[in-house]
Amino acid sequence: MAGIGFELNKMFKEKGLSGRVRGLGYSIAVIAGPLLLGMAFILVLSALARAAGLRIFDRRLLVVSITYVIIASLFASGMISLPLTRYVADQLYLEKDEKVLPSLYGCLSIVLPAACLCYFIFLSLSHLPMTLILINLPILAEMTSIFIVTNYLTAVRNYRGILLSYVLSIAGAFLGAVVLVALCGPSIYCFLLAVLIGYGIQLLTGLLLLADYFPRGKGGYYEFLPWIRRYWRLPLIGTLNNIALFSHMFFMWNSDIGMRIRGFYYSAPQYDIPSLYAYLATLVTTIYFVTSAETNFYGKYARYYSSLNFGETIDEVREAREEMLITLWNDVLHCAIIQLLFTFGMISIGLTLFERMQPGFTMQMKNYYILLSISYGIYATGNMMTLYSMYFTDYNSVLIDSAVFAFSSTLLTWISVRYHWVSYYGAGFMSGCFLFLVVSYIRLRKYTRDLNYEVRSLKPFI
Repeated sequence: MAGIGFELNKMFKEKGLSGRVRGLGYSIAVIAGPLLLGMAFILVLSALARAAGLRIFDRRLLVVSITYVIIASLFASGMISLPLTRYVADQLYLEKDEKVLPSLYGCLSIVLPAACLCYFIFLSLSHLPMTLILINLPILAEMTSIFIVTNYLTAVRNYRGILLSYVLSIAGAFLGAVVLVALCGPSIYCFLLAVLIGYGIQLLTGLLLLADYFPRGKGGYYEFLPWIRRYWRLPLIGTLNNIALFSHMFFMWNSDIGMRIRGFYYSAPQYDIPSLYAYLATLVTTIYFVTSAETNFYGKYARYYSSLNFGETIDEVREAREEMLITLWNDVLHCAIIQLLFTFGMISIGLTLFERMQPGFTMQMKNYYILLSISYGIYATGNMMTLYSMYFTDYNSVLIDSAVFAFSSTLLTWISVRYHWVSYYGAGFMSGCFLFLVVSYIRLRKYTRDLNYEVRSLKPFI
């Protein structure tokens, strides 16, 4: 993502407040747009449903429906997003732009039928009315497509168009809900149709941006499949990360604070709402990495590999390596400090702000919010180090990091639920995030200590 980082970094350096605000908005839209869009739908439509007089059971079913669609689409897209991103990056590097869009169509033709079939079985076993099932399935297809399309949009660099697409999506969902409620009265069907409209606008505008940037191309729809076999660790990494980030919510749904909405639809509002707000703590690190740390590091990184590829002296290689690693660890330190300060700000300001925004924000929810804000801040710092490991194609280390994160977070959360430590729900996830941070640091430190050997051992010697 260094390419978009350079462009976004220019906006942050523009004089005046408007340039910085514009750069911040574009950064958020490009980096975390789809997930934030789902969060916005939950907040906006649930508030509108409450104002329209929708009964509490239907409001809960609406929130759970959107939440489950987001999680299901993340798992569906997460298994293929990383190898697909690697394929697209390779084709752009080889200047084979005509192969980009066909790979998108080929990917969607595989992922969407499989995801919809699995979700249809899940919804059927939840004993939902067929009308709700028929609305939820296209929402899942749209959301999964959006997550996949976003991987391609990072190459377009039409940040104004990307940001505008999210604004239009939220506005379309809100207006759609208002019109449908005015015509048909408040019902869950109206609000889910509004979600369908909002995601449809986002997907359509994303596809138009891609069609305007990339050549149409012919054939080669499944040429990305060998990349999945070649980089088989990447689908595992994406899946394990999703397990680590969402397994704690699954256990909360089936805990003392959870409730059964319908069938396999479960919820834990006391935990889900603080988790929703606390996730925002990850934004500052992600934005800092893309717009500052990565751009600083990329020049040193390119210099080091150039010194290896073009036969420079041992001293020059050593100097380039040391300069690159100093930049890397300085940026990690700066990121950790920024994340720490932002997390404190999230806790101090957020408690007051979200208490006013969210009716019934209890003391227990405040405790969960504090634990989860710290957890996501720790995770964001560890995730930054795994991104650096990905730069060095050290996929083995990243796979180990992700496996430790998924296993520890799941196990420790299960223990807290098993022994009914209600006051400390979220501590298991926080412990998993901390182990993820420690292991990511150790693995990255070990790999970079022997970097010359690791890099040269990948080349054949005759």
